[in-house]
Amino acid sequence: MNRISLPVMLLLPVLWACGPAVQPGEFLGTEAGAIVNGEKESGWPAAGALVADLPFGYMGSFCSGTLIAPRWVLTAGHCVSWYEGMPLMPQWVKFYMGPDARGSRWGGPSTGVMYQADLLVPHPDYDPDDLSIGSDIGLVRLAKEVEGVEPLAINTGALVGEDLKAQVLYVGFGNSDGINQTGSGVKRSTHMPITWIDADSYYTEPQGSGTCYGDSGGPGILEMAPGEWKVMGVVSAGTEPPGEEDPCLSGFGIYTRVDTYASWIAEVTGIALPDCNQESLCICGEACQPDFSCDNSQCYTMSCSQALQCMSLCPGGDAGCSLDCRMATTLDAQVEYDVLSYCLDKYCTSAGYSLACATQQCAKSLDPCLESVMGEADCAFYDGCRRQCAEGNTLCRHVCDVETDQAVRDTWVAAVGCLETECGLGTDPEALAGSCAREKCWDLVNACFPAPPCDLLGGSCPEGTACVVESDGGRVCVDSGGLGLGEACLASEPTPCADGLACLGEAEEAACRRLCVDDGPCGEDEICLAGAVATGYCGCWGEACNVPTDPTVPPPDTESDAGGRGCSAGAPTTLPWALLLPVAFLWLRRLAPGSDL
Repeated sequence: MNRISLPVMLLLPVLWACGPAVQPGEFLGTEAGAIVNGEKESGWPAAGALVADLPFGYMGSFCSGTLIAPRWVLTAGHCVSWYEGMPLMPQWVKFYMGPDARGSRWGGPSTGVMYQADLLVPHPDYDPDDLSIGSDIGLVRLAKEVEGVEPLAINTGALVGEDLKAQVLYVGFGNSDGINQTGSGVKRSTHMPITWIDADSYYTEPQGSGTCYGDSGGPGILEMAPGEWKVMGVVSAGTEPPGEEDPCLSGFGIYTRVDTYASWIAEVTGIALPDCNQESLCICGEACQPDFSCDNSQCYTMSCSQALQCMSLCPGGDAGCSLDCRMATTLDAQVEYDVLSYCLDKYCTSAGYSLACATQQCAKSLDPCLESVMGEADCAFYDGCRRQCAEGNTLCRHVCDVETDQAVRDTWVAAVGCLETECGLGTDPEALAGSCAREKCWDLVNACFPAPPCDLLGGSCPEGTACVVESDGGRVCVDSGGLGLGEACLASEPTPCADGLACLGEAEEAACRRLCVDDGPCGEDEICLAGAVATGYCGCWGEACNVPTDPTVPPPDTESDAGGRGCSAGAPTTLPWALLLPVAFLWLRRLAPGSDL
């Protein structure tokens, strides 16, 4: 049934009629709209009403809308669509701005201003005969610009779990009595919290007040930042559970997400979208499109099992956390996840998401979620997966087991057992970089946590370690003395300098020098001098060293006596292999489900 007020439907049988019939408990498609038990609203001038003004008389409001640009009004798709036997012509439609759109005995409203529409644009995917498609959003172009009223900006940022329970303001001109379907035409407002979020819509449950017939197309307005109000939803539809008296105070309301359709809105209206790269408006970086809109479907990458583990890590009853897990799941897996998460929330939240509860209460939905898992995750993933699971969270650990095969789990058990028995350590990065892990558990640890090479120039090793070159040419992080740039050091000591430095020089003149591959990190009067291994070091070049500054003269080679800044003569220009021997292992790199949320 279209979301239009009953009085207009009776007066305009050619224009407005009921849509497809529905059975009890089904979506009522477009049957939500007016604000019941709301407050009369004199503010929010950009929120107005779509009214029918025919050649033979003024018929009043039938939908609501929002001025989002000087000539453009945002509304619902069903408010600007043709239906079979119900033609809707733009010359019959005006946008009313004021507090009361009801007609007077002279015809039109006694207060406010009306602007003529000249183009009605429903979203191209909106289908009044198939409400499951969604896309219930539309635009009205006005014949001339509105003056004296600031348009409301649209929200382009993704909705996430923390937006649940946000109190959204709704403004509309619909019925104030959902039972008798009366009272439309007066501007009213109310607040309702968001109770669930989907890919292109969100939902609310009336709490003594709700939207109803005639508020269709009206705005859901939210304060995104202090003083920054934006249109984040459009009143679209609702449900009417059987046995309830007032359809506008029961069931739940359905609202089209504006951010999902921001790209289409910008394309039609020409408004500019904020740069989603700079403002982090999307769920993930890959979602930011060239036109600065967010295609958050690019972020839906997790399998059902990964989403299950993500959810099992959420504090009990945290619906927002669970929602974020769902929003990172592929669309195909979301169906399985929805069924399973509903069961777990119903029966197993208080049990701490235990495996016993899940298999006993939710086996029919748990098994399909896990049956597609390939079990190909590596040992480092398995360790990171296990480390995330709280003590006693057996469901979480079961998912980790399913993601790996038995051989990987056996390798992990052996490595962890050695670290605990021989070193009294776990598998945190500091433990893996420590000397005990390398001396007593090297083969086992390396089998489970093969490390990528570190960067000799610094920045890739844990605190207290430094990157060095092994005798076989590999690069690893080892324990470091942590001496700073220019500090005196003993070349005979293993790795005395901090990460990115090396102890160079002879006897008492040895000091920590900066490593380099070009002149970038070097200071004034320094250049990157060639070294004997992998990299060079920053050395003196200029008058302070009594070295010619003519750029045509090549810098000293590895046989020269150029020293570091301060220019002590006699410092060697090579990096001795003995100074770069490792004593520990590299940082553990982990990959865990939900880490991008």
